[in-house]
Amino acid sequence: MTMLRTIGAPSITPAAQLTAPQPTETIAPATQQPASDPVATTTATKSAVEGAATVTSDPVPVTPGDPRTTEVDASNWRPSARLGDNLKRYGTDLTEAAANGELRPAFGRAHELEQIEEILGRPTNNNPVLLGESGVGKTALFEELARRIVSGEVPEHLQNRRMVLIDLNAMTAGTTLRGEFEERLDGVIKEIEASKGMIIPVIDELHMIVDAGAAKNTSGASEALKPALARGKLRLIGATTPKEYDEKIRSDAALHRRFSTVMLNEPNADATLRILQGSAPFLEGKSGLVFTNDALKAVQEMSSRYVVDRFQPAKAIEVASQTVGRMTMLRNSPPREVIDMREKVEALKNEHAVLARESSPKSKEQAAKVAEELAKVKSELDTTMTMWNQAARIARGERPDRDVDVEKLKARFPELFRTEILREDVAKTISDRTGVPVGAVNGDEQEKLKHLDENLKKQVVGQDEAISALANAIRRGRTGVSDPGKPVANILMIGPPGVGKTETAKAAARVMFDNPESLTRFNMGEYGTPGSRERLIDDISDAMRKRPFSVVLLDEIEKGHPSIYDGLMTALGEGKLKDSHGRTADLSNSVVLLASNMQKDDLPNFFRPEFIDRMDDIVEYHNLDKDSLSKIADIQINRLAKQVSNDLTLDVSSAARDKLVDLGYAPETGARNLKRVIERTIGNAIANQKIDGTLKPGMTFKVDVDENGELTFTPVAAGS
Repeated sequence: MTMLRTIGAPSITPAAQLTAPQPTETIAPATQQPASDPVATTTATKSAVEGAATVTSDPVPVTPGDPRTTEVDASNWRPSARLGDNLKRYGTDLTEAAANGELRPAFGRAHELEQIEEILGRPTNNNPVLLGESGVGKTALFEELARRIVSGEVPEHLQNRRMVLIDLNAMTAGTTLRGEFEERLDGVIKEIEASKGMIIPVIDELHMIVDAGAAKNTSGASEALKPALARGKLRLIGATTPKEYDEKIRSDAALHRRFSTVMLNEPNADATLRILQGSAPFLEGKSGLVFTNDALKAVQEMSSRYVVDRFQPAKAIEVASQTVGRMTMLRNSPPREVIDMREKVEALKNEHAVLARESSPKSKEQAAKVAEELAKVKSELDTTMTMWNQAARIARGERPDRDVDVEKLKARFPELFRTEILREDVAKTISDRTGVPVGAVNGDEQEKLKHLDENLKKQVVGQDEAISALANAIRRGRTGVSDPGKPVANILMIGPPGVGKTETAKAAARVMFDNPESLTRFNMGEYGTPGSRERLIDDISDAMRKRPFSVVLLDEIEKGHPSIYDGLMTALGEGKLKDSHGRTADLSNSVVLLASNMQKDDLPNFFRPEFIDRMDDIVEYHNLDKDSLSKIADIQINRLAKQVSNDLTLDVSSAARDKLVDLGYAPETGARNLKRVIERTIGNAIANQKIDGTLKPGMTFKVDVDENGELTFTPVAAGS
């Protein structure tokens, strides 16, 4: 959480939020201005808002009396201390920034603020350290304290103080000679001590004091600070993560005992929503767009559900910020139809240039046709751009020309006149980030889970008992009944080959995530050597980072090397997997399916009891009967018909279907052989008749059985 403060821009991190306004259906600023930069931000909170749009530093206008404003009444703040040269060079005065209206208010952290104020008022151990993961709001909390000091809303021992953010990176920069860093640090400490407690230094990334300066063969900042802290002439506020504090500071007993920790946990759903409601004007900026309350709820819900590599409220703020940026870009950019027409114009220009060089009459005729089409598309493009520019000027508040049909323009370019950000806009942002289709993000998951059995059974035939067990396990995982943090479900599917285990995984990806590409399959036969464990973990980790919402299929699990099972224990039990590079992948939003051709009685011979205990269910698949194969044949024929539907219509009679089932029936391979028979028999016939010219586009390809019981393939012209 390195602070690289640029005074003059309001902070984007809203994490420390004190009092929330009551929710309203639409949270709107008092004035809406033409679209510009959508989000007020500062590099101070870079980790929380990567990818967010940037804006001007002007204060955001809100309704008078609204607590969501950067303005602070500083009329009673009369600091006696002034910053010396060292503090000016290596520090940023947060209280001065607050007095200038450059720091944002915060909501929902009253208890933690009281703790900090109480610690700062102690005679000893009066150095508070905020401990929290990146993005939970440590920076915003001491920014809010600076605002309170300026407004006089603090106890007597903090009245008229200055809070100065110390930049350790600037202090160490350019120190090539021994003693340079100590000299700079000593100068800063002396100026702070000379203020007699009126200047409170703030060090973000507090753990850096242990190493700062030490690389230059010196003792480091922590050794220089210890005497000052021990003398009690310096009160310090720090912030870091629990892990960094334990590794760098708690291990140094002399340093650790000088600090009092304040734990800053990730806010819950209600608190995150209040933070978003309080932050709405700053996120909207001068975009001319406002979040509806339902959209803010969607930001909280969807960021919690789909953004797995951040903490709240930072990830909610990031999603909201990206949504504003994307919507602003849409309003300020020509519509998709204009882009498509521009691309078509370029393509036609290139085609005409090629044809114009040819001398044959046919080429000249084609060139004339292309030129005619080019002129037509250019005319359409010019007309559309004229209309769009007129609409854009009206959307900016300019008076329309008398002959302009404003309502027609609004209907043609609705995005230009949008004033509200809706739930579906947030869903599109989440979809762009995660690869999960918008329909899946914005859909009703309860309905999806409710009908999970029937939707899976439409695609997997003859295994109703297995599908019901699988659906129940997924429902337990998604409703929080199973252990939190672990994958949504760990299912071991066992049974002979070709009975639907792989098809179940494909169906689960389609039903759960609306996308067949959400299935990641690993053939465990490729991981059968002693060194395969690390390679498999790396491969799964890479896949999860690219697509954290997916179905993971470990196919023919018994063919993997035995060491692999131990490597998967943590992933199956805790939903975390650390690869060889030390990176952690999150499987908590994935369904993990393990497929095996073994029988249930054979499992103890291959897997340790601890591994089997990680399974939410062991699902048995059985051999398919002919009735099930007939249903599977219908599914396969329909898929083939869909594949060829652009050229022709496929018509397969029930007698032909039954004949194909007879040809494909093989108990030892299940439905796999049936699929091959359908593809080869019908597919080969279509290919051969296309090649010899018998089967032409638009025709119907009929598959039937003759009086001898043999399959027939007949092309029929349309209308025959």
